[in-house]
Amino acid sequence: MNAWEGIRLALTQIWTQKLKSFFSLLGVIIGVMFLIVVVSVVEGLDRYIKEDFSEQVFGVNAVTVRRRPSVQINTSAEERRAWSRRPDLTYADAEAIRARLEVPAVVGVESTSTGEV
Repeated sequence: MNAWEGIRLALTQIWTQKLKSFFSLLGVIIGVMFLIVVVSVVEGLDRYIKEDFSEQVFGVNAVTVRRRPSVQINTSAEERRAWSRRPDLTYADAEAIRARLEVPAVVGVESTSTGEV
């Protein structure tokens, strides 16, 4: 069987089974369109988060100063004790950071504490 005979046979089958061919083609079209939509939405969200959202929430050059790391994975008891011995950050510390900044920036202050009731 040569290529032309294969093409002729395929076209004959498509022509004789019109409904099956239509639904197959429709399924492929819907699948490709769905894939394009999903990729476009994901790319759009990625671009929005990287450009607009992150600048509004975190600022362009945001730095966070903490008493201890916000994520503590695979840390020893010694490390946690050393972090707890660090002095608490105060509003005066935030003012000192603000005074040393060379570019216009916003210094935000946040305080959290825990305890037993």
